[in-house]
Amino acid sequence: MTERVDQQICIKFCYKLEHSSAETIRMIKKAFGDDSMIEAQIKLWYKRFKDGRESVESDPRSGRPSTSRTPENVERVQVAINENRRLTVRELEDDLGIPGTIVSEFLTQDLGMKRVAAKFVPRLLSQEQKEFHAEVAKDLLQTTNNDRHFLKQVITGDESWVYDYDPETKAQSSQWKSPASPRPK
Repeated sequence: MTERVDQQICIKFCYKLEHSSAETIRMIKKAFGDDSMIEAQIKLWYKRFKDGRESVESDPRSGRPSTSRTPENVERVQVAINENRRLTVRELEDDLGIPGTIVSEFLTQDLGMKRVAAKFVPRLLSQEQKEFHAEVAKDLLQTTNNDRHFLKQVITGDESWVYDYDPETKAQSSQWKSPASPRPK
């Protein structure tokens, strides 16, 4: 940014010395080499000084000011993620009023986090669950012995589970994790 202002000062200097636009371009290219502004920009600034402009600073631009990237906002994102690691960038954007691209940068660059899905762990039953399954099996056996038509009412299938709830998808189970935290399960 500073080098751009330096070039604009040089363009103004060349104009004041009554050099032509072409001479100014040649001198800027020679002085700044690969870091010089493009010819169209040099011509534009030369014309601005020719039209009476005195300031070498760029004009303020319209649009959203870049006030989102502050330490306070990084802290707000970190607090929100610590409360609920499953929040998405879009949810954080809506909740905090910070653009999603900035939220993503905070999470990945400033906080060093990445989004990971839960690791699949085979379902192992606890002792309490095993006892409950045995109790249900004994109850079914006793019902079968007492009612000979009971088995005609049972619907059988393969060994897949039928859940009375909707299990999470991989995307739903994903959450933000810092390098120091363990992988979610």
